[in-house]
Amino acid sequence: MKFNKFAFLFSAVAASVTLGQEVAPLPVQDPAAQLEKASTLYAFSSVDIASAYIFDSGTVMNDSLVMQPDFGFGFDAFDTVPLEFDAWANYATDRYDDMTASHCFTEIDLSIGTSHEFDCGCTIGLALASWQYPNMDTWNGEEVLIGSLSHEIGLVKIGSDVELMVTGDCDNDYHFLPFTEVSKDFAVSDLDCSASIRGQLYYTYEEGNANHGWSSYNFTATFAILDVYAYTSYWGQMDDGIYTDEEHNIESVVYGIGYGVEI
Repeated sequence: MKFNKFAFLFSAVAASVTLGQEVAPLPVQDPAAQLEKASTLYAFSSVDIASAYIFDSGTVMNDSLVMQPDFGFGFDAFDTVPLEFDAWANYATDRYDDMTASHCFTEIDLSIGTSHEFDCGCTIGLALASWQYPNMDTWNGEEVLIGSLSHEIGLVKIGSDVELMVTGDCDNDYHFLPFTEVSKDFAVSDLDCSASIRGQLYYTYEEGNANHGWSSYNFTATFAILDVYAYTSYWGQMDDGIYTDEEHNIESVVYGIGYGVEI
């Protein structure tokens, strides 16, 4: 499970020195203006241990204990364009499906992306990702261009992702993923808590020919204290036109714990 990353600004203090002359005292700068000039570089890292790996689009990838490390960093390129780099991986402890071995990495994702949030609550994003599947028989790596559009209204977030498969076995395919999510953050004593309900459709267009995918939903509860968090998520599937075998059909609960830091 991937969590949202928050950028933190590092404050910078500039000092000026004048020699051999008297000058008028410099005016005190507005704190907001100082922050605008501060460095925008940030980094984040986390590692999750979960009871299973269910892909965001709603299919079982590993039905046993997994470890999922994540590392990334970001900054504002040219002081205007926010860029974020991310590396994520899935390490499976037991052989499943097309895996060629036990205790190995089955997926490594690398991405670079940017996003912009408007005052109206709309957010657009664009990313280029490389999905690699080591130790997966007949699974070839692929690169994908991902566009996203979402809008938040109170507790409700609606939007869609559009994926263009650039390389790999599914090159020139389009994926359309509309979703709706309702979430609520709250505190219980020293715990930061959140609960969400998300429904998502997944359609594929194979080189222009429509091929119905699947629809899934999940209920997720997250509890965090300091840099440690725990979560549980129930996944269900309403329809599946691609993975028709029972092995990939989902209706299960995933439990996980993790540790994450941001600097």
